[in-house]
Amino acid sequence: MKKIYLLLLPLFFTELIYAQNQPHLDIKNINAFLKIKPVKKQVVGEVELQFMLNQACDSIFLDAKNMEEVVLKTSKISVKTTSEKIWFYNDFKADSLYSIQFKYLAKPQQTLYFNNWDIPEKAQVFSQGQGKYTSHWLPSLDDMNDKIEFDLSFEAPREYTLISNGKLISKSVFEKVSRWTYDMQKPMSSYLVMVALGRFDFEKIQSKSGVPIYLYFAPRYHKLVEPTYRYTKEIFDFLESSIGVAYPWQNYKQVPVKDFLYAGMENTGATVFSEQFLTDSIGFIDQNYVNVNAHELAHQWFGNLITETSSTHHWLHEGFATYYALKAEREIFGDNYFFYSMYQTAERLSEASESGRGEALLNTKASSLTYYQKGAWALFFLENKLGESVFKKIVKSFLEKYAYQNVRTEDFIKVAEEISGKDLSGFEKKWLLANTFPSYEAMRLLSTIEFMQKYLALNALRELPLEQKVEDLKDALSAPVNDYLGQEAVIQLSLENIHSPVVVALLKMALKSESLLVKQSVALHIDKIPSTLKKEYEQLLHEKSYTTQEAALLNLWINFQSNRANYLELLKDKQGFYNKSLRHLWLGLHLATPAYKPENKTVIFQELNQYTNAIYDISIRRSAFSIIRQINLWSDESLLNLIKATQHYNYRFYSFARNMIKELAKNGALKKQINALSQQVEFRNKQFLKTILD
Repeated sequence: MKKIYLLLLPLFFTELIYAQNQPHLDIKNINAFLKIKPVKKQVVGEVELQFMLNQACDSIFLDAKNMEEVVLKTSKISVKTTSEKIWFYNDFKADSLYSIQFKYLAKPQQTLYFNNWDIPEKAQVFSQGQGKYTSHWLPSLDDMNDKIEFDLSFEAPREYTLISNGKLISKSVFEKVSRWTYDMQKPMSSYLVMVALGRFDFEKIQSKSGVPIYLYFAPRYHKLVEPTYRYTKEIFDFLESSIGVAYPWQNYKQVPVKDFLYAGMENTGATVFSEQFLTDSIGFIDQNYVNVNAHELAHQWFGNLITETSSTHHWLHEGFATYYALKAEREIFGDNYFFYSMYQTAERLSEASESGRGEALLNTKASSLTYYQKGAWALFFLENKLGESVFKKIVKSFLEKYAYQNVRTEDFIKVAEEISGKDLSGFEKKWLLANTFPSYEAMRLLSTIEFMQKYLALNALRELPLEQKVEDLKDALSAPVNDYLGQEAVIQLSLENIHSPVVVALLKMALKSESLLVKQSVALHIDKIPSTLKKEYEQLLHEKSYTTQEAALLNLWINFQSNRANYLELLKDKQGFYNKSLRHLWLGLHLATPAYKPENKTVIFQELNQYTNAIYDISIRRSAFSIIRQINLWSDESLLNLIKATQHYNYRFYSFARNMIKELAKNGALKKQINALSQQVEFRNKQFLKTILD
């Protein structure tokens, strides 16, 4: 026993010392051939690892979660696997180039997601590395401080398209499979490795600088390509010009997938985003992909070209991406949109700060509001403090100096001070280190903008009696109506006596305006409709805006019972946004209107229930569940689908489902129904139900 112990002791200490990082290790390349087996939810891989060491050692490791059947193909090296890593042992020398080849089998429980493989036209596989770790399906290094060049080849069922980082250099088609080979030329952190597999077509465009841009889509959504990807080229060209550094990768791809975990993910040269951003031209008005499009593209510089050393500096990713996305939107939607957006985030940050929930930008556990919005505000303030041209020189120099490296906030500040010639310690203290948000400085900056002066002056009238501000509200609603001033006027009118002739007259002005956003504001804020406003309000059902139609339909249905059938008939063929929220509302109101086409109730009920099925995106399912909850018409089918949703991999969706199940279980009859259905679900679902039913 003692001899065995002594033999294992060096190995134990080696693993202990290097459990977190390997500062002596420099991985040059990971070249892998990966067979995607979607039906089995497996990856079979062959990997060639090339690396050098700056000091001699007896072992190195790759992060590899629960890998099986690891077989070494390189002689004179031994291997050991744990649930977290693959260890390689040898008498490794410094300054020598090593190559290790091995095979493995992965059955990823996260990071690589296999959806709908029982429905070929909807079948997809996609990865999400950030926060989930690529090492669940590809042995690599989870530490974002390790930059590696990945060259990946894949084998997958032949009828599907496979997308990954880099340039596609070959594709071979065989009887049952296709093989795809992608080449990367620059190193990146492993959390940015991606793969997507599905029935995708694409449209190819090109940036002003000649970068190929591939816009992917499922064939059934071909009519949504233009409005979904609208302004993509303009965004790309603007960011290259505004940042001042050429796009750093070989090409750029965008891929929408079902049930994605976030809005989008900026994998190197290949953004994956949620299908819920697919839109037609009407939906584009209210919910579009422009901001996410610009945000994820900006990450190709801020996050991918340069990468934080730790979460302390996460704002260098998210603050910059948020700010440059807003700058891109400013080019598209105008100055008023930009300044109003900055005002709205300043209000949210001020509220958090004043309630004691403020956070420093360098807080390792800060919220998204801090990293994204406060980070953007810090940059907005800095640019205005130093001047646009100086700020651009700073950003350009920062990116060029640290390209393909990891960075800290102090690196950025040092570059900024060197180029501007200014001491930025005050800026650091107030904007980066303080928990509070500098509301006074923010509002003083916004107050220099003529449009914001008018808006803030109107906003300041909220507490005044109507008779003291009626002329100001009238001016705000007089042609030509400013979208934001008009919306503010409507909000203030919603706080008054809705039956007042003065209020009704002003609301009629709003409804007759040319501003869609002002008319939409009436639908969103005026839910009690006086009969004297009914005729004008009904015109909202004809507006080319799904948000407006949805809000107007519900409000009119509630206020005017005798006209319910007419309203439903008018919108009977409308689907609304990708999530079908307008259609779901219509179905719910149909079922709640006994006199409207009673012979169709069964078909209508079945349609609403079907949208809760897992074949639909989680945004569609969530909308359907919400309507069913409101009308309280649960079938076994919809309730069973809700129970299954409690174990979905998407955190927001399964939290939504679990909270709803907990609420429903408070109802005795529904609790009994849930208990009966619990016999039809998997073990994990049963375990969850046990916690709320016992």
